[in-house]
Amino acid sequence: MSLESARGLRASGHHEDARELLVALARQRPEDAIVEYETACVHDYLGFEKQAVPFYLAALDLQLYSELRRSAYTGLGSTYRTLGMFAESRATLERGL
Repeated sequence: MSLESARGLRASGHHEDARELLVALARQRPEDAIVEYETACVHDYLGFEKQAVPFYLAALDLQLYSELRRSAYTGLGSTYRTLGMFAESRATLERGL
């Protein structure tokens, strides 16, 4: 079980399988910002926005490196918007600037 395997599953269109693998990886490696970020992204892609939020927050708390950090702020802000959490969306996007 690896991050590369999950990325391969996503690339081949097996997003649900990737989600299951990434959730397991996030449990095993709670200090891995990239795993948290990838787990958030796959949840978002599958329409599980509410479940994506804690993974985005964990990734940002773990000091995700700059390129992915910008993407995480954008993803989280967009997710909040989709959930109707407009104040949180705006605040998140402003923090990301």
